[in-house]
Amino acid sequence: MNKYPFRHDHFFKHFFQIRQLALEHVEDYVSPELVSHMDLSSLALLPTVAVDDELQESRSDLAYGCRLGNGRNLLLALLHEHKSEQPEYDIRLQINDYRSATWLLDLQQKQPLTFVLPLVIYNGKAKWKKRRFRDSFPGLPDEFLPFLGEFDYLLLDLPGMSDEEIIKRSPGKMLASAFLALKHGREPEYFRKNFAKVFILHQGKFQTF
Repeated sequence: MNKYPFRHDHFFKHFFQIRQLALEHVEDYVSPELVSHMDLSSLALLPTVAVDDELQESRSDLAYGCRLGNGRNLLLALLHEHKSEQPEYDIRLQINDYRSATWLLDLQQKQPLTFVLPLVIYNGKAKWKKRRFRDSFPGLPDEFLPFLGEFDYLLLDLPGMSDEEIIKRSPGKMLASAFLALKHGREPEYFRKNFAKVFILHQGKFQTF
């Protein structure tokens, strides 16, 4: 047993409170079609809303807000799954919980409803199997599907990416180092052999909150 276990949740929360990392994540992993509508100069870390404790056991959450081009608010919900295996329940249950809490807060504050864009970062041992929400309701007749509320989320499956893909996606950036560290956090020998690859020297200042 590793005497000093790698705390993925602590690492994630510490590094992704750095605005530059969150910005790089959006720029490098969110489609240009979506990014074109965002005012990334307004990107700012927000307090996370209260959600069900039972669903929080396997994840860490961070939230960033920014403005859309039309002036509406957008919330980027970073949901980090750090269990060794993909959760048995559909991740949409977690996302729905987060969205509902966000919208209830909007209503309490008499604000327009905020659109929530879910960004799921997974670094378990097995490759993530993305499934449809309808698969959680086996045998449900097709006539009921319009009432189900099927929706999608943006997934970053670190076990499903090679180191080279991660580096190529964010060349020379701190984000690549952070994702390599998350991906290989359970492998002390990897860090001994690949120290230079993971801990690249980066230039520039990173804004924290």
